[in-house]
Amino acid sequence: MCYQIPALLRSKLTLVVSPLISLMDDQVSTLKGVGIPAEYIGAGVRVDQALALIRADKLRVLYITPEMCSRVPEFFSQIRECMPINNGSNGSIDQWAG
Repeated sequence: MCYQIPALLRSKLTLVVSPLISLMDDQVSTLKGVGIPAEYIGAGVRVDQALALIRADKLRVLYITPEMCSRVPEFFSQIRECMPINNGSNGSIDQWAG
């Protein structure tokens, strides 16, 4: 998928919002299978666990559902706050409108 390329080319976190849980599960399994640290919030991974992985710089791709975005409005602020410092600058969240 097109969002995997930035995750492979950049050392920053790639956040993917998808309504398809089965797709997220499949993609996480595939990415982990090729050595890319990925998780999705849902099956066994809570928000606080995902944030801890981001703080520890142990996550390259994080999948969340649109419902998660609306249910936890402070989630994006928390991600910005805990992103690891990379090359002397804070990480950022790219926002694409489609």
